Amino acid sequence: MSHAIVLTGAGVAVGALLRGWSLRDGHPTLRSGLCRADPLTYVLVAGLLAAVSMVASALPAVRPARIDPMLVFRDQ
Repeated sequence: MSHAIVLTGAGVAVGALLRGWSLRDGHPTLRSGLCRADPLTYVLVAGLLAAVSMVASALPAVRPARIDPMLVFRDQ
């Protein structure tokens, strides 16, 4: 999970930097009418992507966490 948190944080940080860089050039609005500098939208999208990433990385970790380590060692 910690590796996924680091990768998600790095992805969100790089995305925020690229968003800031893209605000310097181009049109003030996108085709959909959304203002490029709308902070609420960017925060919500980054939060949604981070939440999906955490759920996707937690699901494979749940099953091994439920197994008792002594049972695994006895089978060995």
